[in-house]
Amino acid sequence: MTPIRSNWLMAGAVMVAAFPALAQTPAAPPGPPAAPSPMPAADVLAGPCYLCHGTQGRSPGAHQSIAGTPATTLAKALRDFRSGDKAGTIMQRIAKGYSDAEIDVLAAYFAAQKP
Repeated sequence: MTPIRSNWLMAGAVMVAAFPALAQTPAAPPGPPAAPSPMPAADVLAGPCYLCHGTQGRSPGAHQSIAGTPATTLAKALRDFRSGDKAGTIMQRIAKGYSDAEIDVLAAYFAAQKP
């Protein structure tokens, strides 16, 4: 065998041996689904409340101040508005936008505010 032919055979053998290492590896299987995004901060959830009940729940006007109200009282009121057990104007529609966990966060937030 001639040296040139021998070199080509050797190069071919190296390429065949190296090909699996150069081949694209299959994609890894997808991991577990991403965790749900964390709940917004209480002051973000409370934004709509500020419009009528004032910043931090201290109403400057005709609407009831809710700052310092016990959390259990506020949570019950919001759940009653949401279910329709408590009559209200816009409060029924607003309360329907909150989950039980969000209601608990809101109630704790306003309960912690100074009246």
